[in-house]
Amino acid sequence: MKRAWLIVPILLVTLAFACGGGGGDKDSGSGGGTPSESEAAKVVHDYVLATFGVFTGSKTASDLLNVYAPECREGVNEEDIAGISALIRLFAPELAKAKIEDVDFGKLEYEKTDEGILVKPADPEKLRVKVNGKFVDANEFFGSLGLEESDEGTDVTSGDPLLVVKRDGKAYIGDCSELQSFAGEDASASGPSSTPTGPSATAAANRPGGTRTTAIALGQSVEVEKKWQLTVVAVNRDAAAVVLKESSLNDKPAANERMVLITVRVKNIATKQDPANVSDFNFKLTGSNNVLYSSYDAKNDCGIIPKSIDATLFPGGQTEGNVCFKLPSSETGLLLVYEPDLSNDLTFLKLD
Repeated sequence: MKRAWLIVPILLVTLAFACGGGGGDKDSGSGGGTPSESEAAKVVHDYVLATFGVFTGSKTASDLLNVYAPECREGVNEEDIAGISALIRLFAPELAKAKIEDVDFGKLEYEKTDEGILVKPADPEKLRVKVNGKFVDANEFFGSLGLEESDEGTDVTSGDPLLVVKRDGKAYIGDCSELQSFAGEDASASGPSSTPTGPSATAAANRPGGTRTTAIALGQSVEVEKKWQLTVVAVNRDAAAVVLKESSLNDKPAANERMVLITVRVKNIATKQDPANVSDFNFKLTGSNNVLYSSYDAKNDCGIIPKSIDATLFPGGQTEGNVCFKLPSSETGLLLVYEPDLSNDLTFLKLD
């Protein structure tokens, strides 16, 4: 499991120009001239929108990568960013509802260095964000989402500078440290293997639903982690009408896409008398295209759905709720995938 709890403070700091300043912990390269103030201002603007957007789901991991200098992107892939972003939305669900349209820094201050140009707001308290067509105070807005100043001092109105560099005639963010924090993480969002390999292969093959070829039949129950009993009780394979009716904020799927709404029953069968949480974060979807779809990925998010599964249960407790995925219409042989919080021991359940 990726260490999302380490990244949540990074999000708050990033939104307020605090990415370590002065070039991060990676060499910013051989240089390519100094960006102009207007170039630097535009890159910083795009960077803040991309950073917030990727964590809320309105921007893609590619959008974020593209604002960083090439040397910052080394060893970082889109799957890592998408996976950690999904976890952050789990820890801070209000983020997914925050649609930031624009950002206003007020007056910016610039300082030229040998590496590039440092940019920071002259008065961080004047930072504003545009939401629903109206600019509002950033600190108040993020505070309304529960993203307030922490004990460690990560505050959405911090004023640390960002380094902007120029590479091949184009300006980029040159602070590499926060982007590099994604590198080397377990890329669980990259897709499941059809057949496990290595020492775990035999164990997975012997475990009910442990491989795609031994997936649990639709309507049958399976026990996972010695904690949960899972049962798919209903599948709506073309659920766009239901989802769009739930909220006017939801977007229609494209002509070559469909929405699949799955109702899952979950019972806590553990013997240890501690509560445990289950949510739509634990469930993904795959099919004939061998892609692992996550509802926390903006490309596959249905939006606001009826009775999304999310419950904390003591042993004996039971809940029933929905998880939804937007995916290509061409996908067949659909399998719901249960992914534990602390391992990659996937369990597959048939939806056909």
